[in-house]
Amino acid sequence: MTFEIELDADDLARGLRELEGEIEREMIRALDASASLVEREGKALVPKVSEALKDSIQALPAHAIGSGLEAEVIADAPHALSIHDGSRPHIIRARRASVLAWPAAGGMRFAAWVNHPGTRPYPFLEMALELRAPDIEAALDNAYAAAFERTGFGG
Repeated sequence: MTFEIELDADDLARGLRELEGEIEREMIRALDASASLVEREGKALVPKVSEALKDSIQALPAHAIGSGLEAEVIADAPHALSIHDGSRPHIIRARRASVLAWPAAGGMRFAAWVNHPGTRPYPFLEMALELRAPDIEAALDNAYAAAFERTGFGG
């Protein structure tokens, strides 16, 4: 039994370029959708005491970087990093007034500075990514399958 296969190298090269472009388009769509999932999950997980932090969480559009693609979800409130990653003990000094003031039992307390004990990390964006990882993996798998199907390389 003999088999003969003819291959048009130019046609194959054209098809592979088309596949590469289609994969990139599908992956960008999947990454955008995935980043939106992480954004929504992150907003649901963020501590409720900080509406400004919740409002600062946003998914940025997916884009090419080097030979790959990336999508980012950011939280750019001034205190985002200290909540997400925690903070070491530190001194808080009065800046806009000569003293700090806060309510305490029996009245107000005043000090030029205080020792803050630091905070534990609450990695809400990492948690959001971990919770949505199965959905993201499925979206990326579907993007590859759609690209192969659309270009005729699918099964």
